[in-house]
Amino acid sequence: MTESKTKPPKKETVETLMEWMSQKLDEYLKESRESRIKMEEERKASEKERKERDERIAEERKERDERSEKEWADFRASMKAMQKEMGGIGESNGDMAETYFYNSFDKTMQFAGQKYDAIDRNLKRKNKELKLQGEYDIILYNCSSVAIIETKYKARKDDVEDLLSY
Repeated sequence: MTESKTKPPKKETVETLMEWMSQKLDEYLKESRESRIKMEEERKASEKERKERDERIAEERKERDERSEKEWADFRASMKAMQKEMGGIGESNGDMAETYFYNSFDKTMQFAGQKYDAIDRNLKRKNKELKLQGEYDIILYNCSSVAIIETKYKARKDDVEDLLSY
């Protein structure tokens, strides 16, 4: 509240004093109302700024999340493509190893000091009665022996143990 430049009347009569007090009260109420109006306007402006900021932040977050999701989707797709390609390379290497060994055995028709008369590649067998089935990469035959050769591009201990368990 601002100080009023008017001072109370020197000659104080009840009427004059009441009038002066009424004037001061009116000034105070007017200032108070103006102050409340100004504070309410500032509060509304601040609230509007806060809402706009919150909306802007929410929009930026949404855009960032969408970009992030798209980037993750692209990453997952590229990983799947790479896995497929790596699997293809592994298959190609395996096929290459089988072809190499098959061609070598086909030329020599020998394995472990034995001579063989016939050779097969990728032979599949199934015995329903015994519930057995398998695929054999290279098979060498003669009248007294059979050599079954499992070709691996990279031998793993589990592969050898599986083969020996039959």
